[in-house]
Amino acid sequence: EEPVTAPDTAFYDDSGNERRLSAFRGRYVAVNFWATWCAPCREEMPAFVDLFHERQEEGLMIVGVNAQETASQAAAFVDDFGITFPVVLDIRGEVQQLYSVRGLPTTVFIDRAGRVVERWPGLLDRRALEESLAEIQ
Repeated sequence: EEPVTAPDTAFYDDSGNERRLSAFRGRYVAVNFWATWCAPCREEMPAFVDLFHERQEEGLMIVGVNAQETASQAAAFVDDFGITFPVVLDIRGEVQQLYSVRGLPTTVFIDRAGRVVERWPGLLDRRALEESLAEIQ
């Protein structure tokens, strides 16, 4: 399957600031869709936090997309896990629709040229996450 260009989504962070996916061109990106009530999301989040911390200097960008919860719910999750990558609120589920997200967690891997290379529905352990990141690096 030929990679397709990722939709240039406008994200809004928890302060209401717009961020665009195209701003991350030249970096390799994992867009991780999650919710606070999702046990597998909680299970996989430490690996995302650790890998972002280890690899952001070499070009890794992770964008966390909170699925249809309030800013305060999302903020508590961010604090619990010490998330330092951008987290955006998808209050109406529009970003999930754009990326054909059917369940949580789902992670979409985008290469440095802005193409969707892989969509991973379900839990990612650290090894699987590292393998997927290696394909888009």
